[in-house]
Amino acid sequence: MNRLCYLGLILIVSFMSIYSTPVNAAIVRTGSTVISVNNPPFDAGDWRTVRLGTSHPSNPTFGELRITEGNDANAENTYIGNSTGIEGRLFVEDAGSTYSSTILAVGANANGSLTVQNDATVTTANLWLGVYTNSEANVTVTSNSTLNASLISQGTESEANIYISDGSELNVSSDNWSIGNGFKHTTTSLNLYNNATVNAGDISFSPWTNTTLSIETESRLDMNDLVLSAHSSTTLTNRSHLRADSILYADRQAGATSGRTRNITLRNGSSIGTYEFTIRGQSNITIDDSQLLTWNSASSIAIRAGNSDLDSELNIINGGSLNSGAYISLWGHETSTGSYTVRVQGNDSLMRARYDISFGIGGGTNFNAFLDGGTIYAGDDLRLRNGATFTQNGGSVQVDDIFIYDDSTYNFNFGHIYLRNVSDLFSSHVLIDKILTNNSIYANQEIEFASDLNIYTPLVVRGGTLAANQINNTAALYFQTGTIRQGSPLTSQTMLGILKGSQLNSGMTFESGQQMDIFINHLIDMNGGTLAAPQGIVNSGIIEGRGNLNGIVANLNVAQIRALDDDTLRVNGQLFNEGRIEVVNGHLDASTSPVISSASADIIIRNGIFRANHLTNDGSLAVTFGTTDIHGDIVNQGTGRIIISGNSNVTIWDDIQQNSSMHIADGSTLVVFGSYAGAGTTGTGTVFLEGDTRPGFSPGETIMGGDVALGNNHELTIEIGGTIAGTEHDVFGSLQELKLNGDLIVEWYDGFAADAGDEFDILDWDTLVGSFDNVDLSAAALAPELSWDTSSLYTSGVIKVVPEPTSLLLFSVPMFALLRRRSA
Repeated sequence: MNRLCYLGLILIVSFMSIYSTPVNAAIVRTGSTVISVNNPPFDAGDWRTVRLGTSHPSNPTFGELRITEGNDANAENTYIGNSTGIEGRLFVEDAGSTYSSTILAVGANANGSLTVQNDATVTTANLWLGVYTNSEANVTVTSNSTLNASLISQGTESEANIYISDGSELNVSSDNWSIGNGFKHTTTSLNLYNNATVNAGDISFSPWTNTTLSIETESRLDMNDLVLSAHSSTTLTNRSHLRADSILYADRQAGATSGRTRNITLRNGSSIGTYEFTIRGQSNITIDDSQLLTWNSASSIAIRAGNSDLDSELNIINGGSLNSGAYISLWGHETSTGSYTVRVQGNDSLMRARYDISFGIGGGTNFNAFLDGGTIYAGDDLRLRNGATFTQNGGSVQVDDIFIYDDSTYNFNFGHIYLRNVSDLFSSHVLIDKILTNNSIYANQEIEFASDLNIYTPLVVRGGTLAANQINNTAALYFQTGTIRQGSPLTSQTMLGILKGSQLNSGMTFESGQQMDIFINHLIDMNGGTLAAPQGIVNSGIIEGRGNLNGIVANLNVAQIRALDDDTLRVNGQLFNEGRIEVVNGHLDASTSPVISSASADIIIRNGIFRANHLTNDGSLAVTFGTTDIHGDIVNQGTGRIIISGNSNVTIWDDIQQNSSMHIADGSTLVVFGSYAGAGTTGTGTVFLEGDTRPGFSPGETIMGGDVALGNNHELTIEIGGTIAGTEHDVFGSLQELKLNGDLIVEWYDGFAADAGDEFDILDWDTLVGSFDNVDLSAAALAPELSWDTSSLYTSGVIKVVPEPTSLLLFSVPMFALLRRRSA
């Protein structure tokens, strides 16, 4: 910062020393003079002095010079707006056109304008803007053009406007761009649009200067040190960037009136990046979907409200971020009545410091900070000083610890507080003493500790969340509703210690970041609560009641899961059963994931509802008494056993692949609405098949031990791959009564083709009732000289292949009378 200086006065003196009647001068007095290929008005393009807008008896309104069509011009001194009241204009335009001048004064003694456009270039050692009082300088560089200056300065009580746009560049090679020189009423604007670039050393605006810095639409300002005045407006939008070694918004000049505020606005993915960012005095800062950051561990952000009566604001919104490589220090008003409001708002908005974040340094009176979503992150601590007030309405505060000094206040309405360096919770800790109300964590409040937590003072979870790596000293912890989450494995011993003999009621959740273990002989009595563990709930004890088990559940050999007496227990994850599952007058819902029941496992259902996404049963599924509904596909395999007894009525609503043993006792009923495939059943209970049936194992035999009734929409598919019943073609039937309905579909298997005289015994019964609504033989097409004979289908269960015209004798009249099959 020691390199910064104000050169306005020095440059004015230099200007006055050479401002005399020129020798070999090109003087443009009136009208427009154009230097071009077709009309060069001068013999050469090199001049000692060029004056644009000189006094003339005819009182001209302007003097204008144009360099076009690739021409070059050079001058030692150029004064644009040379005489009082006479405007001067210099245009350098078209590809290859250049203008060079050692001194280029825009607004020398009146309004002046410099326009560089359409790939043109202007180069000067000294660019003077608004040299004399009340003059106005306008510089426009546009359409891929370039303005090079070794030094830029602005005179006193003047106005200068610089516009760089559309891929153009302004390059300032020296370390000094001094504007205003401490004089009042100086106005300056620097505007970058549409992929424009400014490269500079140091830029220093006088404390008296009214400054506008606008960087828009993917434009960029790169420099060393930037000093902006107390009366300034900075705007970056549409992915634009400002990069500097340091940025200082200076103090209000002594003796100046109040009512001057620094306005800084970043929007639409823009950024300010610097090693040091400092504001001295009142300010309004908005960081909207953009970022303001300092780069390394010595890079602090310090914003002081000063002693003005004006209010200050800092708003970080819509995913914006204020990110410091070191500290963030926000100072309140030190001696005035002005207020300072800080707001972090939006889920992705961020205030972050490598070390401390401090609110209310110097003066906390009327200092109000709000977290309305987003994150406040400090690598060390959050500190509230001098009566500052911080209100958290959501979002997350992530710090080592929190310190509240003097009469400062932390209003914790809702949100998340994450403490990295607290392991012992005493009554004197700031959480208990100044943040939590009634030692309680209420709904929508979450307190999280990074390490193990030792609780030495009463703490009540009343709808909120308490989280720690491991929770110790649970005698002081009281759980009413909400969530208790432990990062390490959570055991039933810890949970029962917290519950203190009560049930896990509705609205209560135990959550583990790893595994949850229920020990042998431990009962988790659920009354609407939730157990959650993404790495699995391992049950060696008893889980009983209603509620939710979230995560993979392993029910070990000695364990039990019980849904009893109108309880609904939901398993939201895979369920591996090696022990016992009991559903007695209750509902077990595992419909989100598969259920795997091993050879040692039992599933016992009495008058209940069992839901699974898919049940693979190698153990025992026993259903007794009452009415039971089973939802989800079933594969009964290996040593799997399904037993339906006790006059129970069981409905399987989805598919069943019956590859093992199924027994339906006398007086019990099984209804299948899905597909039935595989082996038959034993026992004399009744089976209703309403979906479709595929006997055996392609092909095979499905014979039911009791009565069988096929529904109106049932489809029986018989596969034929040879003439041997049950081995080469399917057989379906009942040892009792077989009641036909629906459709019969016959199809070839494994490329088989029948010959004349082949017979296929496909149905078996003791008593037959009814007939098929339709017999479909289209998938078992015969050679042209052959036809099907189904005349024996309802007498012997046989269909035959015969030569033509035997097909005229095809059986077509349904038999509705009771028929008894002939003995073998």
